[in-house]
Amino acid sequence: MNVRTETPTEIFKWRIYKLCVWMGPGLVVAWCISYLVAGWAPDIPGPQPSAEEVAQMFEDNRTAIRIGLIVIVATSSWLAPFYAITTVYMRRIEGAHSPLAYIQLGMAALLVFEFCMPMMMMQAAAYREDRPIWDILLIYDVSWMLFVGIVCTALMQYVVTGLCILQDDRPEPIFPRWSGWFNIFCGVTIGTPGSILVFFKDGPFAWDGIITWWLVVFAFFAQVMVMAYLLLKAIDRHRAEEAEQPILGTEDLTTEVAKLRAELARVALLAEGDAAAVSRSS
Repeated sequence: MNVRTETPTEIFKWRIYKLCVWMGPGLVVAWCISYLVAGWAPDIPGPQPSAEEVAQMFEDNRTAIRIGLIVIVATSSWLAPFYAITTVYMRRIEGAHSPLAYIQLGMAALLVFEFCMPMMMMQAAAYREDRPIWDILLIYDVSWMLFVGIVCTALMQYVVTGLCILQDDRPEPIFPRWSGWFNIFCGVTIGTPGSILVFFKDGPFAWDGIITWWLVVFAFFAQVMVMAYLLLKAIDRHRAEEAEQPILGTEDLTTEVAKLRAELARVALLAEGDAAAVSRSS
């Protein structure tokens, strides 16, 4: 057998795979910068300010807020390739029928939309300088509640990812078993506090609170960073496995063809014997 050499197309494929993975950590970095630019880091504005204070915040930092929000919206799409490559390796675990992989992909698509839409609504609050302050407050509330409070998609996404990983029973699983429990933990951590923020205007469960905001942000970023590391390792192993696949030379092909002919001849003889037996019995 000859040693197989990667073609330029295959090399390009693996580069695309890794680029998709690196878009996840890239989003984490871009978002941290965008919040700094908008003046919303380390603490985001909460539900406590009055309508006048919220309107004044947009008046004082209109350009910076717009730029920060543009970066958030633009880089939210980076989650699509990151979770697409996650789907690829989930399908390798599940096989031809991959319901968990497709659930994860569908929830990821919704997650991108859920990040883009509220931030564009926030852009509307900064859009007109003469907008009434109560309109600005309404947009402000709705935007943050959508951004932080819609957690059902991420909850479902991370839980099915974890369940998929836990069902991988091959001797060398694609992802380590602990990462399955880690994904489930991240999903529950994100889903639990975010779903009850509508009842709180201050404290740890308000949308800027230590639990609803900081714990959720930590769980989201941790999931992205940990899975990025594991995906890069999985890609390297996948690439090595394909590189180890032998290719047939001319002599090997001749041998394989001879074996195939012998097997076909054997099947034909068996078929003739069965036909003769049927004739005698009739």
